[in-house]
Amino acid sequence: MTITKRQHYVPRFYLRYFTNSDGKLHAYRREDQARFTTTPENVCAENYLYEVDLRGLDNNEAAHALLDNYIEGQLSGAEGRLAPYYNKLLQCCKEKSFDNRNFLDGRLAACILAANIIVRHPLMLRADRANAKTVLRDVEAAGGITDQEQAALDQLGLGESLETVTDLAIMQTLLFSDHQDVPFNRIYNALADKRMIIVEAPALMRFITTSMPIYFLGIDEDSYSFDVAYMPLSCRYAALFTDDKNVRQFSRATVEEVARFNASLLDGNDIWDLAVASASGALDVALRKMKTPN
Repeated sequence: MTITKRQHYVPRFYLRYFTNSDGKLHAYRREDQARFTTTPENVCAENYLYEVDLRGLDNNEAAHALLDNYIEGQLSGAEGRLAPYYNKLLQCCKEKSFDNRNFLDGRLAACILAANIIVRHPLMLRADRANAKTVLRDVEAAGGITDQEQAALDQLGLGESLETVTDLAIMQTLLFSDHQDVPFNRIYNALADKRMIIVEAPALMRFITTSMPIYFLGIDEDSYSFDVAYMPLSCRYAALFTDDKNVRQFSRATVEEVARFNASLLDGNDIWDLAVASASGALDVALRKMKTPN
C-alpha cells in the first residue's frame, strides 16, 4: 500500500468549516508568529505521523514496513463515518432545531471529534508512544511473549522488532480501544455526560479554531471531570458543555462575546501551535486580546 505522507492530526473535514468562500484559511503560527493564507490540506499535519519505524530510521519512506497506513487508514475511515453526523449537527444549528435525533447524534459526533483530536495530537501521542520501551520491559518482566506469539512475529519478519510492534499497539489502544479507562473514552464520556449549548456568532465576527480546539474550565486531570468545556464547531457556531440546566440551549452572541471566546481559546491551553479563521479580522482581534488581555 502506498503510504500517505502528510498525515493530519486535525481532521480536514473539521477545518473546512472555518474556510472562507475560496476554501482558504487565514492562519497564525505560534512558533514564529507568522501570518499566512493556506488550505486545510496543508496544515495540522506531519509526515508519517502514525507510521512506525523499523531499523531506527526516521521519516524515511523505506523504513515504514510494518502495516503501512494501518493507523492512518483507520482514522480516515472513522472520519468518513463521523463527518455526516457532524454535518447534521451544524444543519440543526442553522435550523435552530435541537429536539431531534439528528441533533442528538450530532452532539455525540462532536464529543467523539473532540476526544479524538485531543488524544491524536502529536504532543500527546508522542508522549505515550515514548513509553514503548517501558511497556516492553514490563512485558518481559512479566514473562515475555509466548512461543506462539514469537513464532508469529518471526514469520512476519518482526521477531527482532518488538519495540516497533509495541509502538503500534500503543497507538491502536490509545486511538481505537473500547476499554473505558483509555483517555479517549474517558474524555468522550466526560463530554457526552454534559449538556451541549449552542452559541451563534454574528455576521461581523466569526469563531476561530486552533490545532487544539477544546479547552476545559475546572478540570480534574485524574478524574477527567470538568465544569465547562468550549469547542468551536464552525466559523458560525460554537458549543459549550456544561451541567448548568438554567442556560438556554441556544443563544446569539455579540461581537464582543465572540471575540472573548476566540481569545479564551488561544489562552485555554499551551498545546496549540496553529490558529485559523475564515476571516482575518476575527483572528486579528483574538490575537490582540490574547497578547493584551486587559
